[in-house]
Amino acid sequence: MTDEIRVVLVHDHPALLAGLRVFLDAVQDIVVVGEAATGKDALALIEAQLPDVVILDCVLSRMPGAEIAAQIARRGWPTRVLAFTAYADDESIQEMFQAGATDYLLKIKRFDTLIEAIRATAVGKGYYSMSIVDRIIALRTETAPGDLTRRERHVLALVAQGKTNREIARQL
Repeated sequence: MTDEIRVVLVHDHPALLAGLRVFLDAVQDIVVVGEAATGKDALALIEAQLPDVVILDCVLSRMPGAEIAAQIARRGWPTRVLAFTAYADDESIQEMFQAGATDYLLKIKRFDTLIEAIRATAVGKGYYSMSIVDRIIALRTETAPGDLTRRERHVLALVAQGKTNREIARQL
């Protein structure tokens, strides 16, 4: 890795993307090499740029952040994923880590915390919002790799009740 940390921003809110871009452009050792608002665009951009870090929102309109993280891992790209989200619930945290995210930062933190998180993520040192560290530790010790998420258990319960795919889709 060079002295510069190459970053791709993935978020579906243009104002937040613009704010992150302006903020990070002022940081000498961080270079934003692209931004995307959809999962499809994000994957194409990541493949073309192979950044050191992707700052990824967990919830996007067409493709969940966890799916993007999983695609990055499946394709064997060297990019590390920093989940940057407002969601601190167990399911969101677990889903992102199972998909391949390496770090997890809540949006409520100050932007200078984001710089620390990017630098830590780039070199493989874990970085997590302090308010969720206990949850992350508990989730990593409680959940074996084969365990189902709450949503998966809900879908299975609906299948067990004899619901059709269409009925299940309506309930979700």
